[in-house]
Amino acid sequence: MRLRRFFLSAPRRALFAVGLMLCSLAPAMTLAGTWSASTHAAKPGDRVDIELRFQGDRRVVATDAVWVLDSARLGIDAPAGTRFDDSGEGICGTNGWDRVSALYFSPDNSPLPADDRLVCVIPVQVSDTAEPGLAHIRLASSHCADAKAGEAPCEVVEGWIDIQGVTASPGPEWAVDDTLDLVIRLREGDAAQALRDVADERNDAEAAEHDLRELLDRFHLLPDSPPADLHRQQRRPPTASETAWYREHPDLASAQLHRTLVASFADNASRDKALEALRGHESVEWADVRRISVLRYPPANTRKTITTAQLSDSSIPPLAGEGAEEPASDSMRGGSGQPLVSTDHAKTTGNTVPQEHLNLLRIGQAWKIAEGWGLVGVPDTGIYREHAEFKSFSGSASTGGTFLSDGNYLPALSENVAGHGQPADNVDEFLFSYAGTAGSVPTTCDPNQDGWLHISEPYPGEGLGHGSHVAGLIAANAEDGGGVAGGCKHCGLAVIKVNSTECINGFASQRFVTDTGVTTAIASGAQAINYSGGDGNAGGGAGITIFCGSNHNDIRCTTVKAAFEDDIFVSASSGNNRSYIQAPANGVWATAIGGTQENNGQHGLWDNSPGSTNGCPFYDDGHPDNDNNECGSNFGPDEHPTAYQELMTPAVNVVSTLYPGYDWNRALNCGDLIGSDTASDGIGICTGTSMSAPQVSGIVGLIRSINPLVPVGAAKTTVPLAPAAGGIRKLLADTASRSQQ
Repeated sequence: MRLRRFFLSAPRRALFAVGLMLCSLAPAMTLAGTWSASTHAAKPGDRVDIELRFQGDRRVVATDAVWVLDSARLGIDAPAGTRFDDSGEGICGTNGWDRVSALYFSPDNSPLPADDRLVCVIPVQVSDTAEPGLAHIRLASSHCADAKAGEAPCEVVEGWIDIQGVTASPGPEWAVDDTLDLVIRLREGDAAQALRDVADERNDAEAAEHDLRELLDRFHLLPDSPPADLHRQQRRPPTASETAWYREHPDLASAQLHRTLVASFADNASRDKALEALRGHESVEWADVRRISVLRYPPANTRKTITTAQLSDSSIPPLAGEGAEEPASDSMRGGSGQPLVSTDHAKTTGNTVPQEHLNLLRIGQAWKIAEGWGLVGVPDTGIYREHAEFKSFSGSASTGGTFLSDGNYLPALSENVAGHGQPADNVDEFLFSYAGTAGSVPTTCDPNQDGWLHISEPYPGEGLGHGSHVAGLIAANAEDGGGVAGGCKHCGLAVIKVNSTECINGFASQRFVTDTGVTTAIASGAQAINYSGGDGNAGGGAGITIFCGSNHNDIRCTTVKAAFEDDIFVSASSGNNRSYIQAPANGVWATAIGGTQENNGQHGLWDNSPGSTNGCPFYDDGHPDNDNNECGSNFGPDEHPTAYQELMTPAVNVVSTLYPGYDWNRALNCGDLIGSDTASDGIGICTGTSMSAPQVSGIVGLIRSINPLVPVGAAKTTVPLAPAAGGIRKLLADTASRSQQ
């Protein structure tokens, strides 16, 4: 069934919603019984009694509902399993995941009263660090049944707590950073062939750099501006047959990547002088400044954050930092010490781990056909290598011991490409980055002044878990009894760590070299690549900063195009700014994945605060555009016919694996210490389209496991993909539960 007005709140094209496989959600008649939750005003730290009420319509004889709290700011002030039956006429209880199940029925099967009745009262605790704005109490699902056993969703009036009385603290800000690197693509010819002949830097980095400098001298590329460092974009040289193919087809993205080198300079002046010279050189086809994604954190003293006095080091395993040059004296690094764990946002004890997205996508039915054995590349922040849901071997870091047949993290195909002192064979998320000699970095970034940086130093308990959550959504193995599964639960994971910590203008920042991550994932042999990231837009429309549909010169676009040409499915998140789709998802080579949220049993575009910024994270950097970030799914602009939202899956409070005892980003409701399940168990919630994309990656892993030769294809006959129409992308579009043209 095609519902042409499924989403009405914003312009978008070819929008496909949840239910990617074997799913068709039919609309149902709505009865007039009405659930409601009370509204209140409160301050952080307050306790509030929320009333759940129901008003009948003289037909409904029984009703049930599941209510969900804003788990980043609210928690149920009672342990899992508690019943709340004394205060009203119904039966209510909590399972410990910020959810309340309510039941109200007539014992004699007569209609429920038509006046408003109290069903139960739920004690709710407002977090001490809750940001201001409306913290919602939403109805996740409901049923109203009449005496003839007819059943439909009920009407609903949702509640909220208006959190007041504090000043919000700024959250991290995504930005695009101009580096000191130049990306140089050579014109096909002798210089390009010389670059393809450079030694394999994976085996001999010194020989590779020698060959590159000899190339610069031979072709007089930078006689007056020698770079401080040189490397090839594709570290592996092409084979003889590949070289012949690339010379015949120079416009292929993979051919362009093999003609590309990266030169690093000591300062902006040297870089800019070199760029001017290169752009006029006969052997250079294209050159530009290398731009990367950066997550900038404000100075710690501008945020409400926990201190070391609030921390405990007793509840999680030691950090995996072996192999890096780390100061032995600091207990927050790996080795002899253990990480500091926040008790703020602490979760209560729970005994269930609901993963509603698996049910919505009908993954269980798909598992009856295949549980997966494909390979998915994950260029991200790394993972917690000791997580039971990832390990392939019983030994340390999954590199030795007994083989586990259902283990998914594959060390031999994984790599750390972030640099900055991080070992290439260690993809653990908790690795410090070398920034300089002791005392050379501001204390805002390096509190202990040892020259090694990690976000968790200025922000204790924060900065870990994004990659672990994403990887778990793709291929958590679910074989340890923990109840967490990825969509392709037996697929392999080629984990590529792409982030390091830097100090940029006095701000602690995470730096992402995702272009290198994608090329490394391609080289791993991955059949699908998950891209839970991207670069934001400035104003949308013609002001899109990077538009991969037309700007193939940008290295981030070129790498994704190369994956498409190699028939690798790229699942890319659309972004969280309630704006136009970010790059590279806005290009035709990747599949743009947006996010949905559930409201009274129906799914719509994820938007935390429609028409306002109440409760949205904000950034204290003087740019008003940043006040509306990270609050809802991006969408596709009409003026760019190839930048359309292709698929959508759930984005809000998605449950998966996490780095034990750490939060990725508290402002974004993502971490192991957020919510009300067991704290420091490596399982928890995150919100964002970063969570939507890996759900699709898992499904593609299943499809490629069943038939590895089915092409990526295209969902629609849009130029330049018209010849590729069909394949996996069209299959997913055609089997989505709802769509809109």
